[in-house]
Amino acid sequence: MGDLKAAFASIVQEFNTNKIDDNSSIKLYNIEGAKSSFMLFRGVTQLNIRYSKPGQIKIDIQNIQAYQNTTKSLLSIQLNMSLGNFEEVIWIFNKRPVDMNSLLKYLVKMLVHISC
Repeated sequence: MGDLKAAFASIVQEFNTNKIDDNSSIKLYNIEGAKSSFMLFRGVTQLNIRYSKPGQIKIDIQNIQAYQNTTKSLLSIQLNMSLGNFEEVIWIFNKRPVDMNSLLKYLVKMLVHISC
C-alpha cells in the first residue's frame, strides 16, 4: 500500500502543479487509525483507498453531501493481489491484470471529472 500511496502522491503533485485554478487542488490524507488506508479530496468528492483484507484493496469515489449528512458512492472497484512468476505483485480486476499507472491516472481523472 505504501507504493500505491506514493504513486497517487506523485500524480496528485503533478496535477496540483499544472492546474489553473488554485481552489481546485487535490489533497491527500491518511485515514486516522488505518495505516494502510488513505483518501484524496477535491471539493466535496473523495476517493477512498482501503485495505480490506490481505491481498485485497477497495477503491471508492464518493460525493459528500453535507446538507443531507450522507455520502453517495459513484464508483467502486475491488482489486485482488496475485504474485507473478518472479514474485512480482500483479493487481487483478474482473479476473484480468491491471496496469496500475493507467488505473491511478483514470481514478484521478474520474475524481476531477466528478468534482467539477
